[in-house]
Amino acid sequence: MISVLIADDEELERKSLRIFLNRNYEDITVLPDAENGPQVIEQVSRYEPDLLILDIEMPGLTGLEALRLLRRDHPSLHVIVKTAYGNFTYAQDALNMQVDAYLLKPVKKAELTTHLNQIIEKINLERAQISRDENSHAILEELRPLAQLSFMSALLRNMASPDTISRYTDRFTINFKSGFVATLRFSDGILCTENRISADAPDSSGSSLSSSINLTKEDQLLQELHSRLSLSFDYMIGPFEKNVLPILFYSGKLLSAHDCDRWKQDLTELFTGVLRPLCPALPIISFGPLFRDDITQAAHSYQCTLQELMQQTPPSPLPEPGQGINTHLKKALDFIEEHYSENISLESVADYIKMNPSYLSRLFKNELDKNFIGYLTDIRMTHAIRLIHQGTDNVKELSARVGYLYPSYFCKQFKKYTGHTVSDFKRLT
Repeated sequence: MISVLIADDEELERKSLRIFLNRNYEDITVLPDAENGPQVIEQVSRYEPDLLILDIEMPGLTGLEALRLLRRDHPSLHVIVKTAYGNFTYAQDALNMQVDAYLLKPVKKAELTTHLNQIIEKINLERAQISRDENSHAILEELRPLAQLSFMSALLRNMASPDTISRYTDRFTINFKSGFVATLRFSDGILCTENRISADAPDSSGSSLSSSINLTKEDQLLQELHSRLSLSFDYMIGPFEKNVLPILFYSGKLLSAHDCDRWKQDLTELFTGVLRPLCPALPIISFGPLFRDDITQAAHSYQCTLQELMQQTPPSPLPEPGQGINTHLKKALDFIEEHYSENISLESVADYIKMNPSYLSRLFKNELDKNFIGYLTDIRMTHAIRLIHQGTDNVKELSARVGYLYPSYFCKQFKKYTGHTVSDFKRLT
């Protein structure tokens, strides 16, 4: 339906127009009338009509004064103006404000019909174009991940032609002024396992069917990165190759060296928060130099990150409990896994396994490269994330179930661990 707003200070004129439209146009909806200039502005802002039939001479604000104000926020509004005066200045002002028709009172039925039919055809063509644009945009968004991988692969190898760069940046509206490459190097085997995620879905009878999908850790990692990075950065993720993941971060403005350093600091914290729950060992992170104006310099920035990575030892995953670690420590880890929801401490765990607390603390540091509190926090946050995925999002309940006496302290630890509040984490995942 096409919506029409009638604005005229004469009640009889409004009624006659309403009757004419209702009798002759089944595809038109007539909105509540406006009697003066201020009402025109209010009604257009409230209902956003497709067409405004506007009388020039009205109290408060003239029709043209009201239209001049409306044009700032409603540039595509179709307008027919009508007046009892054959004033050339009025007509000129109306045309300058892009009205579709200028009619003199008394308005002739045939003349109004001609203009209405033309405007309805325009509106339908505009709607069809919008629909085509939306469909085209949806298709582009579906193609974006594959196109991005192909583009990044060529860009980082310095094989992207100027035509390829221009076509990609135009199609996906990439506004590049400056950027740098970040590269994450994972240890062997970390991303090879599959995680089976189960979900209960009701069938047609209302009963629950258990379904599951297999997601590699690589899939999970990319999903988490997309959900977190998209909130704060413009970026393009490259192809995963030999446990190495490159990401181009860019800006539509010229970043300063200080801006770049701040981005890298924020990204280091973000990567740590995203990857800690997914990987037994964090990857080595390398940042390439900042470059400006020429996006093909991404290849050089990427090569710099690879050279830095080659000089560092790849991270080693922590052993699973019971696999190659101290027997006493294994017993302590088993106890923590069973009692993490209780008010346990290093001393209570040491007392359980009959060991000096100081020696147990050194075992945590030497074997796991973290202290007791850090390990306990990891366990509690991992279980909190699992509970959220299962549908529990009440902060008081979550904090109690994972061993925190005070919900406020749990929220602080959760935000520090994941980078999100509980509500934001629930929404993003």
